[in-house]
Amino acid sequence: LALWLAVLGLGFAAVFVGLVWSGGFRVSWVSVTSPPPSAWAAVTLFLAAGLFSSSRSRASSLVISFSSRRMAFLAVGIALLLGLLVYSGVRAFDARSMTRSLEGVAGQKAIVRSSLENPDVIWIVVDTLRADALGAYASGSDSSHTPFLDSISSRGVLFERALAPAPWTVPSMFSAFTSLWPSSLDPEGRGRARRADERIGLNQTVPTWIDRLRESGYYASGFQKNPFLGADSGIEERFDLYRMVGGDRAEGESARQLVDAALRWADAIEGHPSREATPYLLYLHFMDPHIDYVPPADWLPGETAATAEAAKTIDGRARTLHRRLAEGPEISSAEAAELARLYASEVAYLDSELARLWSGLEERALVDADTVVIVTGDHGEQFGEHGGWEHGDLFSENVHVPFLIAGAVVEGKPRRVPESVSLLDLGPTLLERLGLPPLEGAEGHALLEDRENDEPSADRPIPTEYGTRSRLEWGRWVWIEGRGPTSKGALYDRWADPGEKNDQAAQQPEIAQRLRDGLAIHRARARGTGERIRSLSGDAMLEAELKALGYGGSSE
Repeated sequence: LALWLAVLGLGFAAVFVGLVWSGGFRVSWVSVTSPPPSAWAAVTLFLAAGLFSSSRSRASSLVISFSSRRMAFLAVGIALLLGLLVYSGVRAFDARSMTRSLEGVAGQKAIVRSSLENPDVIWIVVDTLRADALGAYASGSDSSHTPFLDSISSRGVLFERALAPAPWTVPSMFSAFTSLWPSSLDPEGRGRARRADERIGLNQTVPTWIDRLRESGYYASGFQKNPFLGADSGIEERFDLYRMVGGDRAEGESARQLVDAALRWADAIEGHPSREATPYLLYLHFMDPHIDYVPPADWLPGETAATAEAAKTIDGRARTLHRRLAEGPEISSAEAAELARLYASEVAYLDSELARLWSGLEERALVDADTVVIVTGDHGEQFGEHGGWEHGDLFSENVHVPFLIAGAVVEGKPRRVPESVSLLDLGPTLLERLGLPPLEGAEGHALLEDRENDEPSADRPIPTEYGTRSRLEWGRWVWIEGRGPTSKGALYDRWADPGEKNDQAAQQPEIAQRLRDGLAIHRARARGTGERIRSLSGDAMLEAELKALGYGGSSE
């Protein structure tokens, strides 16, 4: 009995490993940092086997016959074979389902030709990516750890001051999809922090730019790992094919698993009869470098004496950081530097996986110079610059994100755009350049209109919303109000003070009033009725996933 309990335990363990490695279907409880039922079952059965064995006489427990050894080896072999079969089976079944999805919609697509002849579009969203994490944005850096992402900027357009509509995923991504401000989608919440058990979804009646592309004949596929954007979020309904990819959520081999799933998709559409007539949109939402900051071992940065000492007390995991913030002692500057170093390593690892993705798509003849490639963050990340951690306040480190575009929609030489823009501008920009119908009521702006002599456009006020807190960036000036030291409002000169440390409201009262009035105008505009979002029912497993990502009480 002990032997067969061990065999069964190994079987459960093999299933667990197979699902994690496959990175295929979403199984919400599969994560190497949060053991799923299969792993717990394996542990339980192994313990039961040990207890059963120890209950036998000492003499019999010491005598292991040749037959028992042979059975033990056989059990291990069966478990390994089972793991391989699960791994291969999940991947194969996932690939077949992708092919069926393509066949189910290809015949229904009526291509609406545009002036650009419908180039393929790839939108890469990197969760929690602050702009200065990329070499193309960092100042004073002699070398870059993001060569692939930098290469996109070197052949297209880099927006130097792209701002997130909100400092966390749900309102920011909903706004990026719809080109509506968080307060237009959710007048009551206005992008506020929400607990894991009070999630919201986007109503199907709200148009997105993904809908416009599909109506024009695009085959839209999405692969992502953020639990907030999974089942019932209202995002999955916008795609012909949508996958919540299993495996690591925001640590370990997360990016590899997502790239593997995307390459299986590429295998499904490569050479398909509808390929020549049907352009694709591929949306990929990566969770690296979101906390946990745990890059693969090969990507761990080299240690110095200082970092080795800091690593003894801080390890990059959400639960460790939260325990320190709750119980003390205060996070030291050396520990903050260690967290930022681990974060940068995850960004470097992600960049290498994006390069692998691009190479794989090139090998399958699915990308070329005309393929439209868009890279954005959804919000940034903070490491104690203003006393906070992870994301949730309105300072630059949390709202300044990368925004890169390359491919057929970009005309002229590669360039950098210095004026402030918003992620709301993504949809209008792409639709305008593709010659497709605009989104009704869009609040974003098209950014790549032809300009004479490359003259910059006039700066416009760009708000970021977070419940009762708000930020307005207007040219060189930033106004933040709502809580703590900025409860009554604080003014920052981002040119002279890019770290947003010195409040200039008393020295510049007229400018402060101008930005305060601009924010009041934004708040007073006509907004939605609240019917654009819906409350989602509770999901214990999903809430556990979100808590593992650091969303304990709320999204802050």
